[in-house]
Amino acid sequence: MCSIVRSDQLSEFSVVGELVQGQGANRMGKTYVALYDEDMRRVKMVLFGDSWSGSEKGYLNVYFYPQDSSYGYRSSGYICSSFRKTAKLWWGPFQGGHGAVYASIDGQSDGYPIGECDNASRVIKYVAVLGYCYSSYDVVEMRVHDITVIADLNRHDSMAPNPGDPVVCDGTDIGVGETALSPQDDWMSHITSWWTGPWPEVHCRMIDSRSTNEAITTQVKCDLLGQMTLETLSVTSSDGKSLTGSSGDDTGTINESIVNAAIELLIDKQQIAIGLVVVDLLWKAACNAANFEPNWGIVACLIGLDWLLLYTFSITIYEESLRTSDYTPAFRFWVLMLVGLAFALGALTPLLARILGALLTAADMTETLSSWGPGGLIQLLFKLVALIPLFACAITTLYSN
Repeated sequence: MCSIVRSDQLSEFSVVGELVQGQGANRMGKTYVALYDEDMRRVKMVLFGDSWSGSEKGYLNVYFYPQDSSYGYRSSGYICSSFRKTAKLWWGPFQGGHGAVYASIDGQSDGYPIGECDNASRVIKYVAVLGYCYSSYDVVEMRVHDITVIADLNRHDSMAPNPGDPVVCDGTDIGVGETALSPQDDWMSHITSWWTGPWPEVHCRMIDSRSTNEAITTQVKCDLLGQMTLETLSVTSSDGKSLTGSSGDDTGTINESIVNAAIELLIDKQQIAIGLVVVDLLWKAACNAANFEPNWGIVACLIGLDWLLLYTFSITIYEESLRTSDYTPAFRFWVLMLVGLAFALGALTPLLARILGALLTAADMTETLSSWGPGGLIQLLFKLVALIPLFACAITTLYSN
């Protein structure tokens, strides 16, 4: 969809979005409705969906992207149920010379802008809608009920000669009707299809070329089980610039701190965390007993092996959950490392401190290690081995999309 308005003329951009839960905790997906400028750069966006596997946890966020500074946003927070909400963004005056963008969710706003404009004359030209799934997860039901874009084309322009006359691309059919395809056009001539393997999938691409030298390309694929995926949605302008979206985009990620994300992950998978802590406590007790009774060394090794297997399984679950989230690969890497090191080395802090102290004072390392007893050495050995699956999973999530 195309229109041409300045940022300070946009008095309302609102979206009514609905997320329907209750069909399974492993359903995921997200949808965004966004405004782009003439350079195909995002200006305003409404994003909603469910980005977490294993739990029904949705959200609805609004974003504003200034031309030459960092973005601002307002979030509904996580919503653990179905919802239907209205998000609204609008331009308004502010203490700066170019005004600011305000936002509300279901009419709730703190009265402060989410971002200050750095160019009130920035031209908004495109409206784009994109919805997609995550990997092989079933798509959660998402609905866009209404999109409203209201612009006062005469705002801040007292020199408009005839305010009552229609303006090209003002939302009416005057001046744009000739660029649309008529119902009599042969739509099949715009569609091409082909098959790929080894798992049979049919791909269909439709290119809607307009007389203004603009083209809209949509490509979908469908397999034998009827699962349909949007592969490409792109808009090419007359000057050759392209706006492209696909089912693999990671746009709209909230810049949360690594610690908060790690805490969120532990809470979301609290059963795993509790299991690790319980086994670790039993193992610690067996290791302490091995310092006084050598026969407990075998028990400590068996519990240590059980802890190592549980730890490896837990790290893979955490990595899969992070990989299906909105976080960037680098952000996921550090979150996983923080969680993994907390479980692997947290209980060894006193022991590692003694090693560091021995290194700093050039003390006899053999004497330092022997003072731990067999239980401490068993724990140290298994914990160091646990770093191997941690680094393997962390590197996997770093280089995966």
